[in-house]
Amino acid sequence: MAPGSEGLITAPPKSGPLSVPADRDLHVNVLILNKKKKGHTLKQTHLAHNTRDLQAGAAGAAAEREVAAAKWKREKSRNWSERKISSISTGSGEPVGRMIKVGSNIDAYLAEAPPAHTARKDHGILFLPDVGGIGHNCKLMADSFAALGYTTLMPDLFDGDSVPRDRTTSTSIIDWINHGVPGKHPHTTQYVDPVVVAAIRAMRDLGLAKIAAVGYCFGAKAITNQYVVRHYKSGIDVGFIAHPSLVEEDELRAITGPLSIAAAERDEIFPTDMRHKSEGILVGTGQPYQISLYGGVEHGFAVRCNEEIPVERFARDQAFRQAAAWFDEWLSR
Repeated sequence: MAPGSEGLITAPPKSGPLSVPADRDLHVNVLILNKKKKGHTLKQTHLAHNTRDLQAGAAGAAAEREVAAAKWKREKSRNWSERKISSISTGSGEPVGRMIKVGSNIDAYLAEAPPAHTARKDHGILFLPDVGGIGHNCKLMADSFAALGYTTLMPDLFDGDSVPRDRTTSTSIIDWINHGVPGKHPHTTQYVDPVVVAAIRAMRDLGLAKIAAVGYCFGAKAITNQYVVRHYKSGIDVGFIAHPSLVEEDELRAITGPLSIAAAERDEIFPTDMRHKSEGILVGTGQPYQISLYGGVEHGFAVRCNEEIPVERFARDQAFRQAAAWFDEWLSR
């Protein structure tokens, strides 16, 4: 049969197996006609075979399919394990990262991506914690980002003067921001900016060419989210902030990369009108952006939640997924 021709083969070729050019696929429809018997009709069976099946034989092709299926199953299982969000359960588990020094003797928590992760080996996450500082919950979340392949660095923004969860002092958080506690310095931009810049430089020294940043906060007038927005200019490529507060409009307009926001339904610090204003500003930036509103939760949900309340647990876990998916999409570009 001439190359490119089609026809009906009614018997095996006398010259032996057909030769098929390597750059073409051969599709064969075989019509099997059984002898007509009383009470029976002609049975037609159509079989499609590709070139590999014809050359390797049915048994070989089946074996190859089994190997491919097993490999896909292993990959699916491993990917799901890596992205299992239950691993960020705040309040359970022990951190696996380590404390290091960056810049001029600044404490920082480093969660390194496993060596097996090579797809994101030059991508990292700058984790700017809430006013609780480098706490247990934040360490577990940093570990979870690292488990996805993103080496994560969390600097101590407050020089050891974080707000304790069991705080009994009558000093308000806004006073803490402006003055610190006795013997400590304030926690204004003058003191926090250099820490953020030093952390970004330390990440570059680790060989991280692209940097995403996450910022969380809780309670009235928490401050750290504005530092994600402020420091695109310092080397942040992609940002994610949860329940933002005190973000200056001019700084939001000046972002130079994608920004994702997770907002709470009940939030006096980032209320509906402020969220809508932020949407308008982000549209004007021309940058990719996302704002997700989580119902049934309040300010601080992405870091701390009541594990016994399903809507809170889901919102926290989904906000983590939101950040991870945002970085997967935009940091690799």
